[in-house]
Amino acid sequence: MAVNAGPTMLSRNISTLWVTFTRLDADLHKTALLQTLSQLSKNGNRCSLIAVQSSGRYKNQNPSVQVTPIPLRYKPFISTVIFTALLALLLPVFALRSKADYLIFDPDVHILSAFPALIALRAKKTKFVLDIRTLPVETAGLSGYLKNVFFSLSVVTAKKFF
Repeated sequence: MAVNAGPTMLSRNISTLWVTFTRLDADLHKTALLQTLSQLSKNGNRCSLIAVQSSGRYKNQNPSVQVTPIPLRYKPFISTVIFTALLALLLPVFALRSKADYLIFDPDVHILSAFPALIALRAKKTKFVLDIRTLPVETAGLSGYLKNVFFSLSVVTAKKFF
């Protein structure tokens, strides 16, 4: 005789919104991120992704993951600042519309765009997560210096506010 224990916390569908500066049409490392979201969605979770589409047209291969590409030409530093400003305006709307339980950010300057979302989602008790899987490896030149500064800023911001 089978006994049904009813729904458990593990069977609850979770909504995840992942925010990254990954260029969907150009960056090769997008595959790991898309596979992670695909596996989460196979477990019954709702997954959304906000990322950059630089020049080509990105076609979502997985209908169970909602992808919102933000069209933005890649120009070092400038496109990152524009992406951060756009997210500061749009992220609270995206997060409320997707009913996100978790917002996941990469360690970059666009983590500053989380502050309006923190305020908008305070009542919903949305959890904010900083995804650190690797440390910055490019340390030479101005670009490397800025990446290290943005990484450190992200970690400090997450420790203080998330």
